[in-house]
Amino acid sequence: MKKVSMLFAIALLATGCASTSDLEALQGRVDAIEASDKVTANEIEDLKQKMANCENKHKQCAEHCKTVNSKLDNLFKKSQFK
Repeated sequence: MKKVSMLFAIALLATGCASTSDLEALQGRVDAIEASDKVTANEIEDLKQKMANCENKHKQCAEHCKTVNSKLDNLFKKSQFK
């Protein structure tokens, strides 16, 4: 009975502990996740820059539309006086 209990205790301890290869595999996964996180952060920064550029272009287009509408209004008003 003592031998069975001792073998059971050893087996329990052996299976409950992580081996060096398990830790290395886990570290590899952590490194991959961290690298992916850095890539994602860079992509987010790129998207923020593109969004800012789009906002600036939108403002420029809105100003251009106002100018064109003003010119069209002036032309319409002139055509009414003729």
